[in-house]
Amino acid sequence: MSVRTTSTVPTLTTMLYRYVIQCHRKARRFPALLLFTNNNGKKCWSSFVKKWNTCEALTLRVSLATPPALIETGIIQKKLLSNQTPINYNTQCWKCHKTRSPNKDIFFCFCGAILSPSKNLTYFKLLGLEEGFEIDSDILTRRYKDLQRILHPDKFSQKSEMERTFSAEQSSLVNLAYTTLLKPLSRGQYLLDINGCSLDETTQCDDFDFLSNIMRTNEDLENVINVEELRIIEDLNIRNLNQCYEILSEAFRQKDLVGAKEVLMKLKYFVNIDDKIKEMELYESL
Repeated sequence: MSVRTTSTVPTLTTMLYRYVIQCHRKARRFPALLLFTNNNGKKCWSSFVKKWNTCEALTLRVSLATPPALIETGIIQKKLLSNQTPINYNTQCWKCHKTRSPNKDIFFCFCGAILSPSKNLTYFKLLGLEEGFEIDSDILTRRYKDLQRILHPDKFSQKSEMERTFSAEQSSLVNLAYTTLLKPLSRGQYLLDINGCSLDETTQCDDFDFLSNIMRTNEDLENVINVEELRIIEDLNIRNLNQCYEILSEAFRQKDLVGAKEVLMKLKYFVNIDDKIKEMELYESL
C-alpha cells in the first residue's frame, strides 16, 4: 500500500505509516492500515491524530498541537494528552464506546461486541450465583458450560484480533471462576479473599490435639495393608469433611470470617488426606 507525502512535510505521512505498522506488530490491537492522503501536511497530521485517538488499544495519546518536529526516526515522541481521557475497557464498550452496565453488559455489549473482562465482578456474579459458601454444583456446571458455548475462542476464529483476544480472556476467566467455586476449599478461600480475610500459605493451625490426630491418620495411611482398613480411614475423613462444610456454611452465613478461617485451616488437612487416599492403589478396590 502506497502512502502519499506532501511538499510541506515530505516525510510526515511515511513516518506515521511506519509507526502505525510498528504499533500494530507490537500491540497487536492497533489497526494495521491507516491512509494519509490529504493534500495538506497539517490536515494530514490532524487526520492521523483524530484516527489515533479513536483507537482504544493503546494508552498513548498525541495532542493535535504536537508539531511534526517531534517526529524523529519514524517514532513519535510520547506525549500524553492532559485534556483527554483514554477509553476505559472496564467501563466502556471498545466498539461503540457506550458506557457498560455493570449488571447487564458482562460479556457482550448491546451492540453485539464481545467485551473485555470486567475487573469489578466476583466469580459468583460472573457465573450468575448468589455469593455464599453453599452452592448447587449442578447449576454451577450448567452455567459454566452455557457460557463456554458462547465465549469459547473457536466461536471467534473469524473475528477481529481484538474480539479473539477478549474471547480468550473471557473464556479463561470463566474457567478460573468455575474451578475456584467448584471445590469447597478453594470456594471458602475465595470468599475470605473477597471479604478481606485471606488464608495464605503461611497461615498455620495451632491446635495441638488436632494436628496430633492428623499425624496419626497419615501414619495409618502409610501402614494400611488392605481395603477394609483404607475404607475405615476414608469414612472417618469423609465425616470430618462434611462437618467442616456444615460449620463453614454457618460461619459464612453469620459473616464470621475469623471462625471460617479457622475451619478452612483444618479443612486443608482433611482435603490433603482425601487426596492421598485417592492416589493409593487400594483405592481402586473400594
